Amino acid sequence: MSGPAAEQEERAEVAKAAPARRRVLVVDDEDDIRVLLEKELGNAGFEVVAAVDGLHALRLAVAARPDVLVVDLALPYMNGAEFLQRWRQRVGSRDAPVVVISAHADLIEAAQDLRPDAIFRKPFDVNALIAAVSEYARNSEPR
Repeated sequence: MSGPAAEQEERAEVAKAAPARRRVLVVDDEDDIRVLLEKELGNAGFEVVAAVDGLHALRLAVAARPDVLVVDLALPYMNGAEFLQRWRQRVGSRDAPVVVISAHADLIEAAQDLRPDAIFRKPFDVNALIAAVSEYARNSEPR
């Protein structure tokens, strides 16, 4: 299923989750990193929605309306930069804070044009990333 019907179904699934918790979208194709961030952000009190590629992330971001996004730049099917550009076109240029993560120096350099709120180079200090996400979530408007 795709298109508006799929988006509506995903919104319904997201609405079932605890509405009081701030929602973070984690997008990373590396299982170890994605699972670590899901666990640590969940332990910090966030509702975590996760995607393994840019296409899935775009559908989830539109449906879930995350309060903060944590996005790897090197993703299959649609890279992180393209995902962010398409997401911002759909929901507004600065809808939610964006934390970019990447192991690639050249991608990090190019990410400056995306105006992320923070950039973390892999391997990163997970506690520092959680602290940054927490700060952005506190200062962002609830979705």
